[in-house]
Amino acid sequence: MRHTIETLHGLLAELQVRFECLPEVSIDWISEDQLTDYFGCAVCAACYIPTRTVVVSDEYQRAPLYVLRYLVLHEALHLLHKPVGTNMHPRAFRVAEQASSDYVKALRWLHRHSNQHGKQRSPDSRKSAFWRKVISPLYGGDTAAAYARYLQCCSGRFESQLNAATKTGRAKSKA
Repeated sequence: MRHTIETLHGLLAELQVRFECLPEVSIDWISEDQLTDYFGCAVCAACYIPTRTVVVSDEYQRAPLYVLRYLVLHEALHLLHKPVGTNMHPRAFRVAEQASSDYVKALRWLHRHSNQHGKQRSPDSRKSAFWRKVISPLYGGDTAAAYARYLQCCSGRFESQLNAATKTGRAKSKA
């Protein structure tokens, strides 16, 4: 089934009921190429905080609904929980995200399908607007060393997030 913009609006409406303090948010599909051009690497979805806009890659229009629900939740949580230093996902963000019943299942699906969707991180990520405007100031400027710190921070983050989620899921199921 191919999801439509109405699907995204419905998921966002669910979140706005659940998180009453969530500000007004707009949501839309966006091409994977536009996301990659902006971020310098493939991402599933994004939240543009200044305009309070959540966008989801149109590559995920056929993803299971629970995956879209997770992606919309993850991006909307950026509006409630601002970064702390270089940490884009502070503790309060992660707690809210992990409270989702779809969390582990969605991460597993995304992990399995990550090679089918999107491109690998490109070596020219430093040329992206996102690198120049957001990431490079957090990691010490537009230098090769700063970029190396950024990549080191990113490498394995998804894998460790998936491992932690799996352990949490096992702990909940034993209780």
